[in-house]
Amino acid sequence: MYPIIFKAFGIPFYSYAIFLGLALGMGIELTVFLFRSYTNHSVTKVRGILFVFVTSAWIGAKIFFAIFSVEKEKIIFNEGSFWLGGGFVFYGAVIAIILVLALMIKVFKIINLRDCGLFVPGITLAHAIGRVGCFFAGCCFGHSKYLLFFKSHPVQLYESGALFILGIIFFKKIKEMESGGNIFFQYLFSYSVVRFILEFFRGDLIRGSHGLLSTSQWVSLIIFVVLLINVTRLRIRRRNILNIFF
Repeated sequence: MYPIIFKAFGIPFYSYAIFLGLALGMGIELTVFLFRSYTNHSVTKVRGILFVFVTSAWIGAKIFFAIFSVEKEKIIFNEGSFWLGGGFVFYGAVIAIILVLALMIKVFKIINLRDCGLFVPGITLAHAIGRVGCFFAGCCFGHSKYLLFFKSHPVQLYESGALFILGIIFFKKIKEMESGGNIFFQYLFSYSVVRFILEFFRGDLIRGSHGLLSTSQWVSLIIFVVLLINVTRLRIRRRNILNIFF
């Protein structure tokens, strides 16, 4: 892989950092564009919300990495390299964002449930670009089973492609004025399925495993089951699952 894309004046430019910066920048700008197009929230307010999101997601992803990584004994929290360097667990970021969203909706009433779907295209775009960074950095790599022409599964690119497709689908749903709350739940449901499947092709052990499944697969399974239970409850109440969830 290419963890260092190039050097300038003896300074290395790391692929993961470059793609991470690109992911955050493009994800933020797409989200700002959608909020400007479909809500009355000011740009300053949206950027403030996104700053809280990014900060919370960063901390959540790092905490999950520290808890579930098999190399957690090597992590020293008082070193800046831990908080500013590589080593993230995406589901830690997702859980942090969900908690922040709940506070903003229920407690501070800054946004409403319909607004939540407007975050989805930006999240999927940023995540897709970030996975390309993982590919170049050589992390989150796949195993070599069931392959004929490659040394290992480019699972980072598998996930990146799936995320780009989901992003396009949800972007179109927003343009069709579908309920933003539904879109956010659809995203969680869809990504949990994608991640659960792709984890079977992962070859790295750093993410941790518990029994036959990895940490991310257990989280995917929990999200899937919780959403399915809630959708079923709504189906019983309204007797039309398609209109409620899909």
